[in-house]
This record gives sequence, structure tokens and C-alpha cells, in this order.
Amino acid sequence: MEDILLVLLECGSLDLRILDDVGYDLGEIVEELQTDGIKPTLNIITGEIFRKGQLELTGAVRDAIDERKNQKDNMEEGEVEYDRLQEEIDELESLNPWEDMSWYCNCIGTSCWFSNNEEIYRKYIPDAISNIEDNMGFEF
Repeated sequence: MEDILLVLLECGSLDLRILDDVGYDLGEIVEELQTDGIKPTLNIITGEIFRKGQLELTGAVRDAIDERKNQKDNMEEGEVEYDRLQEEIDELESLNPWEDMSWYCNCIGTSCWFSNNEEIYRKYIPDAISNIEDNMGFEF
């Protein structure tokens, strides 16, 4: 059975292990690729895993901004807390997960990382990052 997977995914037997910890539905990822007319190799699948992580990261940043804006709406301008929230909103709005997250897909050498603004991500959305890492099966 493994031999079939190795041929279909164009990888080696050790390479398959990178999918062991992925929390996303791999069947769904493969179906989406096939629907789009893309042959699902291991490198393409891991690229899709990282794109899903990037999409989740975008949502987490948006949620963090919205949460702070809602808190700020219940305050008076000039309050210390109001100004702090605005600073946090400004920092969060400076983030762009589509530019700040990078990855490399080459079977065992596959990895992802923050190429920009890692300290801001880790400062404001550490729990979301942990969940995204769990879903991707890779750590930044």
C-alpha cells in the first residue's frame, strides 16, 4: 500500500511522516486539488497545508483587531486603556500574513516560518499560533 502512495505523491517513504501530525482533513485538501485539476504531490499538499495556516492566521489577526476595537468602543477617548488599545490595534493592523509567513516544501526539508513581524504575532495571538501549528502539524 505504501508503494502506491509513494508513487502517487512523488516522495520517499520517510517523507510521508511529515503528514502524521497534520490536523486538517487531508482528504479534503486532496479533493480540492483534484477539483482544481492539480495533481496532489506531497510538496503540493504541504503547500496547501501552509496556505490553510496562512488563512487561519489572517482570521486570528482580524479577530484580535475586532476584539480590541469592541473594547475601545466602550471607553472614552484619552483614557490610558483607550490609548493602549489603539496602539495594539495599530500594531495588529500592520501585519500581513500573506507577506509575513513563508515556507519551503521539499519533502523532509519542509518548514514554515515568520519572515516578518514574528514578535508582534507572538505578543498578541500566541494561542492562535499554537492552534494553527497544531492544525498544520508544523511549528513556525
